[in-house]
Amino acid sequence: MEQTIMHNPRWYSTVNVLSHFHSDVGYPLPDNNKNTRKAEELYIASIVAKGMEDLTKQKSWIQPVSDEEQSPDVRAIVQLETADEKATNYAQIDLEIVNYEHSPNETLIQFLLRTKFSGAKAYDEKTTIILRVKEKTLLPSEEEWASSLRNSRCKSPVIVLGRTDPIKPEYIIAQVYPEYNELTNINLLDIVKNTINNVGTINLKRGTKKLETLSRNELHCPFENLGIKCRVK
Repeated sequence: MEQTIMHNPRWYSTVNVLSHFHSDVGYPLPDNNKNTRKAEELYIASIVAKGMEDLTKQKSWIQPVSDEEQSPDVRAIVQLETADEKATNYAQIDLEIVNYEHSPNETLIQFLLRTKFSGAKAYDEKTTIILRVKEKTLLPSEEEWASSLRNSRCKSPVIVLGRTDPIKPEYIIAQVYPEYNELTNINLLDIVKNTINNVGTINLKRGTKKLETLSRNELHCPFENLGIKCRVK
């Protein structure tokens, strides 16, 4: 594990965050509220992480990151297979969240080039950019993504998250850079209803043989440091 993983030893399962967001925060969000914005970033990251978790069959855990660190918005760790029973190995992924709102003056690709792909940004290959499409938008084709981003020097993968149903919480997750790959579709209600395990929190301790896994009744909430009251017990 990298040293940054130990900066905050508590990590939350994706389902933990999804459940708490709907019970503790929910939509619509208040305007210009930094804490609910940070909570939504964790929620968006959890949707993508849960989709990837189901696709790869590798458990993932996430945690919020203070604005004082400036970057990333969210940290995630993915549990790796290991033959060594003395410790569990993880890969850390930094997540940057950016929201696109439909505009007749700027396409989704133009928005990405202007923001996260601009010369002012310098993300490494360990950072994944999540491009969340907030409103109904026709996604560019694989050919459009490839031709528009071909000369980019960005080292970070880009994943697009878009809602596919105006009523049901159904989403599509697609990687659009460096290669295009339509990854998966997920329904949040199905996930929360059908998930029995992986709903708690874990504490990581360097040098121990196993993880300390906290119980399902663990009272720590993913948004507790944002001053948001926990309503799920």
